[in-house]
Amino acid sequence: MDPAEVFGDQKLPMTFACHSPDLFAGDFLLNLASTDDEHWERSIAELQRVIDLTNSMKPYFTSDKDPVVIASVGGFTYDAHVARGELDAMYARVAAGLDRVDTTGVRLGCQTLPPFPWYMGGQLFCNLFVNPVDTAEFAKKYNRKLTLDISHAVGRDLPWHVIQRGHRLLGAAHRAPAPRGCDRRRR
Repeated sequence: MDPAEVFGDQKLPMTFACHSPDLFAGDFLLNLASTDDEHWERSIAELQRVIDLTNSMKPYFTSDKDPVVIASVGGFTYDAHVARGELDAMYARVAAGLDRVDTTGVRLGCQTLPPFPWYMGGQLFCNLFVNPVDTAEFAKKYNRKLTLDISHAVGRDLPWHVIQRGHRLLGAAHRAPAPRGCDRRRR
């Protein structure tokens, strides 16, 4: 779809964000952690296409800020979670894929994920961007931004103090202050 057909001549007085789809044509799930080179290459191409489309929408907004692209970059398995010792290689594969994506003009944030995502009518097992510790380590090690999806953290049915501690850790990965104003009574 051509953005000009949607926006016409209007310019909106704001910036914007885009959420990359997880699922693309042909039931293709974006997965930059894939060890299958064909799947990995297509994942890179699909994410690049989302970024290019996001950049094509910038003329319809007045803000000088680069838009945010939020992406679930993969790391799922079909039968069970992987062993903790496999995570570093999976994160390295994601980082190598992200290095191939031209993020000029956008702020890409790898989204935190739930441990048991539901795709195409079935449950998968998400291994990456689930645990605040290794997620923060990824952000620091590879100098990558994150998008914290609190609904994914709350969906883990963790005590609120554990969720807050995880969020402080992720905030520190960005050298940002810890979240404030959290109401402990709300879940």
